[in-house]
Amino acid sequence: KKALQAFIKINPDDKLFKEIMAGLEKAKSSQQWRKDGGMFVPHPTTWLNRGGWEDEYEPAGSSTPKSELDEALGL
Repeated sequence: KKALQAFIKINPDDKLFKEIMAGLEKAKSSQQWRKDGGMFVPHPTTWLNRGGWEDEYEPAGSSTPKSELDEALGL
């Protein structure tokens, strides 16, 4: 119910609606949202209120390069 209120408050036109949906698709397939079984997926109201569709997401399956220390420690 609160997410619907947040969406109504945004009142997106067609262009913004498409941006929101594209951002949601990126977020859903991101490493951030998929790790630990989705434990860190934000509440829909929070995501909408903070403009989550504008965030940059790291695609699932990609990884950041390990540091030399991580490699030396076997991490």
